Amino acid sequence: MVGAVRVPGPHLAPSRNTVRLEPRRATRREATAAPTPVPAPGRNLPPRAAGGCSPSAAPPPVRSRVPHPRRRCCPLWTPPAVPAALPDPPGTVPGPTTPAPASAAGARISAAGVTAPAVGVPASAASTAGHGANRTSHGFRRPARHRAEQVDAAGAAARSARYPLPVDALPLHPSAASLVGTGDVVPFDALAGDGIVAALAARLDLGGAVARADLVAAASLEADRFGDVAVRPEHLALGWARATGADLARAREEVHLLLAERAQEQYASLRPVPRPDAARPPVAVLLAGVPGTGKSTLAEGLAWRLRAPVFSVDWQLGALVPFGALRLENTAPLTETNLTASLARQVQLGLDVVVDATGHRRETRRRWREVAERLGGVFVGVECVCSDEAVQRDRVEGRSRGIPGWHATVPWEHVLRMKALWESWDEPHLVVDSAVESPGSALEEVLAEISRRS
Repeated sequence: MVGAVRVPGPHLAPSRNTVRLEPRRATRREATAAPTPVPAPGRNLPPRAAGGCSPSAAPPPVRSRVPHPRRRCCPLWTPPAVPAALPDPPGTVPGPTTPAPASAAGARISAAGVTAPAVGVPASAASTAGHGANRTSHGFRRPARHRAEQVDAAGAAARSARYPLPVDALPLHPSAASLVGTGDVVPFDALAGDGIVAALAARLDLGGAVARADLVAAASLEADRFGDVAVRPEHLALGWARATGADLARAREEVHLLLAERAQEQYASLRPVPRPDAARPPVAVLLAGVPGTGKSTLAEGLAWRLRAPVFSVDWQLGALVPFGALRLENTAPLTETNLTASLARQVQLGLDVVVDATGHRRETRRRWREVAERLGGVFVGVECVCSDEAVQRDRVEGRSRGIPGWHATVPWEHVLRMKALWESWDEPHLVVDSAVESPGSALEEVLAEISRRS
């Protein structure tokens, strides 16, 4: 019909989805029509994009997505403004500083390959902003996972040396608090009342007076190095050496030796477990010698013949390595004390035991003999040697022991160092030369000595 007006039917009416999406489309059209702001000059920008920015016209804040621990998508996040940066670390050449932006765009963030300079950072540092020890890349494939990139160890060490972080002092153990008192200055005579401090003072040249705050701070560092949660008297002694500039390495070694002596006194006071059915006293065999002299081979043969366990120093060291318990000053006292505990418990129960260790210290060999005999056992000491140095070196350099956590072998320089540290064995013992005796004949010789002594 002419002149009729067509009324739209229901099929031409906008759907609910169209009405719902219309505000979003309008927002996108407005954002597309708006001019794109030029970002701040950075390391990864092309020259044409970096040339249009001026200090007076600051770009809008740079936004980046941050992974969320429970969901992959999260709201946009604007980083806060970064305060003025610290001065350059020692050794850097100062240069012109970049102008401070007027918004949070000056923060050092990396988003879509753009790195904006930090506030007040020299131009030399701004060119590498975000590429030092503090940079992490966010893994969007795995939420809340980060991986470090390009760790600048030298720069981090320089910054840490110039700007050290404050260290909170550990609490004082009551035994240590009674020694330092409450005054501002602590004389060394106040610490000498403790047994371990007095013993350490007898071995080292310690004296004078130290400020209480300095002593507690230094002792806290030593206690933390020990893995302790409180400052004890032995830590005060080490803190005194640290605060006064004494030989700290020797002081640490002496403290560990004193602690080992204290533990030795406790093992020496043990009593054997009564065994009415015991046919013979237990035997403790010590196989001592430098590496490459056949100790481990002889220990295996004795274990099979005596049906006794073998406690090896290298196996114990390998078990301690993953936990970071070994240090230069405590390796020998720690392993010797562990071997003392193993030997003492076996002999206390009336069982045979074989100890495979270097045993280069005379005092250590004497302690093991005293513990074994005090617990009612028979101590048999065997010194393993190799008179042919070429044969010994071939053994050391060609072996692979397969001890978990420990070295496959040791360098020849270590063998020479242990030879220099070896202290003569003055007590009665058996000497076995693996260069002239076969493993079988050496085993029979040791078994004959055990039968004679039992």
